[in-house]
Amino acid sequence: MNVTVKVVVFKNTNRPHRKFYCSYCPELRYFFGTGDTIEEVLEMIKAKSLLWELGYRILSNNLQRRGWIISENSIIPPKFTNDEAVELTKKLYKLSQLEYLKIIELNVEAPTPRTKWRKLSD
Repeated sequence: MNVTVKVVVFKNTNRPHRKFYCSYCPELRYFFGTGDTIEEVLEMIKAKSLLWELGYRILSNNLQRRGWIISENSIIPPKFTNDEAVELTKKLYKLSQLEYLKIIELNVEAPTPRTKWRKLSD
């Protein structure tokens, strides 16, 4: 089962001592820090949050609290227009505008749901 979320990626102009790109995913209501490339940022989102949340979708209610509809046979994330995604990103980062704005739809294959909690090191 595939799941698609929007990611707003933009140049990090407020903090030049940090990495080059910042991002925000409105469906997860989470910012994903920074990266040197857009691909690095997308991989961070996929590996560090999206796949984890999808793997624990039955045991945790995190996604449901964020407006997702989860059942045994389907995963439906909330829908945001591009304008809504941009406005949420600007609000989170306290920016009046975003430079080098790019909205990317990240599509992943949902992992098999976990049936018990595992340590992060497992």
